[in-house]
Amino acid sequence: MSESSSCKCSRCGEQEATKTRYLACASTTTWDLNNYPAPNTFVTTKDDIKVWKVALCDSCVPSGYKEFLLNRIRTSLKMLGLCSLLLALAVAGIYWDAATTGPYFMRVVLAIALTIASIFGVIGVPSAIVILLVNLARLRRLSQTGTVDAKNEAQSFIGEGERLIKKMEPIAENHQSTEVDPNFPLPKFRGVEYLQMADKEKEKLINRRGKRSIVAVGITFDDLDKALPQDWQSILKNAHSAEIGKRFVRLSGL
Repeated sequence: MSESSSCKCSRCGEQEATKTRYLACASTTTWDLNNYPAPNTFVTTKDDIKVWKVALCDSCVPSGYKEFLLNRIRTSLKMLGLCSLLLALAVAGIYWDAATTGPYFMRVVLAIALTIASIFGVIGVPSAIVILLVNLARLRRLSQTGTVDAKNEAQSFIGEGERLIKKMEPIAENHQSTEVDPNFPLPKFRGVEYLQMADKEKEKLINRRGKRSIVAVGITFDDLDKALPQDWQSILKNAHSAEIGKRFVRLSGL
C-alpha cells in the first residue's frame, strides 16, 4: 500500500482519503486473585491481535488527534485521582501508626501495602500532572491552529482507532460477536482455560477485566510489525497464520 492510494475515510466516509496507516488492535485481560489475608494480586494476559487498515481524509486528521489527546487527558486525570488517593492513605496510615498494632503478620502486610501506596503516590502524582499539562497544551494549540504536524499524524490514527473500539465494543457485546465491521474486526478475549497457572491458583480468581487498545501504528505492514513489542509480534504471527489457514479452507470448500 502506498501513501498516495485513496481509501474511504473511516471517520466521515469521504472516498478520497489519501492518508492511511496500519493499526494493531490488541486485547488483554487482567485477572484479579484473592490472596486473603494478604493483599490481592493480578495477572495480565495478552490475548489476541488484529491488524486494521485505517484511512483519514485531511479534514479528519485533526479530529483523530483531538480524540487521542482527550483520551490521554482522561487517563491522566484518572491516574492523578488514584495516585492522590494512594498517597493520602499512605500518609494517613503512617501518621496514625497503622502498621504498629495487631498481629505481626498483619503489621508486615500493612507496612508493605503502605510502602507501595506511598511509592505509587509520590511518583504517580507529579507524573500525572506533567502528562495532563502537556496534553492540555497540545489540545490548546490544536484548537488555535486546526492543524496537525506530520510527526503527530500517527497519533491521529491512534485516536481514530480508539474511537472505533469505543464505538464497536457495545455492539459486539450485544450481538456476542467480534465481527461488527469486517474492515475492523475486534480481537477476542481468552478464557480461563488459557491461563498458565495451577488449578489451585485459578480457584483464587475473583474478577476479570478485558481491554482493547491500539498498541502500534505503521505506514506499511512491515513498519507496523517492527513497531510491535516482541511478545505481540509472536501473537500477530500466530494470528496471521491462523487467518491464512481459514481462508484456504473457505477457498477449497472444505
